[in-house]
Amino acid sequence: MPDPSAPAIVITSVGADQLEAIMAIMRASFSDQYGEAWTEEQCASTFPLPHYEWRLARRNDVAVGFMLIRSVMTESELMLLAVVPAQRERGVGTALITSWVASCTERGVDELHLEVRSGNPAIQLYQSRGFVTVSTRANYYPVRDGVRHDALTMKKSLGLIPI
Repeated sequence: MPDPSAPAIVITSVGADQLEAIMAIMRASFSDQYGEAWTEEQCASTFPLPHYEWRLARRNDVAVGFMLIRSVMTESELMLLAVVPAQRERGVGTALITSWVASCTERGVDELHLEVRSGNPAIQLYQSRGFVTVSTRANYYPVRDGVRHDALTMKKSLGLIPI
């Protein structure tokens, strides 16, 4: 549960000048066990691409989380989301997802998509924000210990496009 006495979280769109902050969060947030972290080169390659947007979450001017989203026409996909361990369950992930949903609503984007490894604690965050699992890719993610995890595809419809 987020701490109501914690300082406000500020979400901003950022460019390549914030790559160092993104990579610091990446290193702190992703366990080597799962191999989910992107390299600096992978992250840098997204900045010039159309339809991609990095958002950085700051608390007290300190970068504490990020998200990478890709939006095309009426669909948007969460490519990456990370929150530094010391800030988890303190509202950062919720603030990032809320900012994504709000900007999609403003731009007329109707469907939001994401994929997450089964067992990832972020699943509860996504479900609490209205995402539902629509499909499963069995044994999709390999883990360094040889175990494979399912990939859950989740979706949230904003109901902006009449049927």
